Amino acid sequence: MKNGVFKIVIGNPSQKAYNDPKSQENRRQFYSSLNYDEDKIRQLGIILNQITSDSANRGQLHVDITNAGRAYSQFLFERAIDKLKEYQNRFDLLNFRDLITVKIKLKSIAQLRLLWQDTVNNIIRDYENDVIGIKTDSQKLIEHIRKQYGDVLKNKIPKIGIILGDLNKILKELN
Repeated sequence: MKNGVFKIVIGNPSQKAYNDPKSQENRRQFYSSLNYDEDKIRQLGIILNQITSDSANRGQLHVDITNAGRAYSQFLFERAIDKLKEYQNRFDLLNFRDLITVKIKLKSIAQLRLLWQDTVNNIIRDYENDVIGIKTDSQKLIEHIRKQYGDVLKNKIPKIGIILGDLNKILKELN
């Protein structure tokens, strides 16, 4: 991926391509979102490279996929954990309802992270099974992923940001 899709995927906040040496943290977060599973990373890399090679049809799909993993599934998850660590010694100051809400919000984030991993597994499975000929036709691959997984990648997984905002509101009460 480093010399393929990562050449054109820009990672916020650095605004550097993922293959840039200064984007090591972006790559770490992306790989972490896949639990450093080398086989999964390699397989997804093949798929992402095929998508990015079709500049006429890809649109922002490659960015939607990498953002779902790095930015939403991993980066925001790490931010949530950091916030919880920051306030962990003050949880006894929260009322019971807020404590339950914190637990529910964290569980929701964890479930959306699992949704990311399940989505990647499903994309890889579809590719390996050559569903509707997607292995050899990048346009079919792009259309298939958009149709089957677009809502998850663009709408469901990014809800982690909203949940984190809700969590932060509760934790700010501890200041």
